[in-house]
Amino acid sequence: MTTLDIDNPANFRAETTLDVFGLESRWVSVGAERIHYHEAGAGMPVILLHGSAIGASAAANWWRAIPALAGQARVLAPDLAGYGWTEVPSEEYYGLPAWSAQVGRFMDAMGIESAILVGNSLGGRIALQVALDQPARVLGLVTMGSPGLHHHRTEMVNRHVAPVISRGGIARVMADLAADGYRIPDGLVDFRYLMATRPGAPERWKKVVTARDETVASADLTAEQVGSITVPALILHGMQDKVVTVADSLNTAQALPNGDLMVFSNCGHWVQLEREDDFLLVVSHLVQRVADLAAAAA
Repeated sequence: MTTLDIDNPANFRAETTLDVFGLESRWVSVGAERIHYHEAGAGMPVILLHGSAIGASAAANWWRAIPALAGQARVLAPDLAGYGWTEVPSEEYYGLPAWSAQVGRFMDAMGIESAILVGNSLGGRIALQVALDQPARVLGLVTMGSPGLHHHRTEMVNRHVAPVISRGGIARVMADLAADGYRIPDGLVDFRYLMATRPGAPERWKKVVTARDETVASADLTAEQVGSITVPALILHGMQDKVVTVADSLNTAQALPNGDLMVFSNCGHWVQLEREDDFLLVVSHLVQRVADLAAAAA
């Protein structure tokens, strides 16, 4: 599969071609919702859950990880309700409990009984919630820069609640997400601007971010809850993350019976991009570890 040149603005001037970043667009209808997703590879199911900043989508978070992990696993990356091209009938589909339930419905539609969940930022918090709500469905966990145990909202998050929806405004948000010195591809900014300005997207964003903030705050994790998640887990964080503090991941990892914490230098909120090689190495190791455990239990 070819990789789209994300530094070529010509690739983002129209929405008629949905094969973004060289990833095939697929949809599955589940009741009243129509979930857009990407899929590649075969074997152990690995579901990638994206973050929640303006213009976020599965492709924007995972365009590099999907083909890289596909040689080892069946990799699926859905657009969460309110993001990307996923279509839902109402705002009742937004918020932490609703997104957790969406992951379960998506797995049902894909014929997946259980999977490894990998989540960036909000996606990691959703992965933790799925492990609490539907524990039998989660074989392993990876979170990166995710709200966790004893979460405290940062001022950076407050700055991003109502961003200027322009290319420059989105570029500023993305600059805040990465560590100083990381070059954000121009094409990635263009793509997220496209996502943020689709018909109805600005109005939808306000409802989505309100539901996100209210439900994450009201579902503050306890040590007992986190301690009940016994599957192999990787808790990853960038040392220079200004959006979610490293303390969140430390607290979460300490409460997980089988959780390993890794903190990356010269890295902000996007471990999967800023420290791509290291991210792929440790996630691949976890996938193999979970596959070996499943084979031994069979």
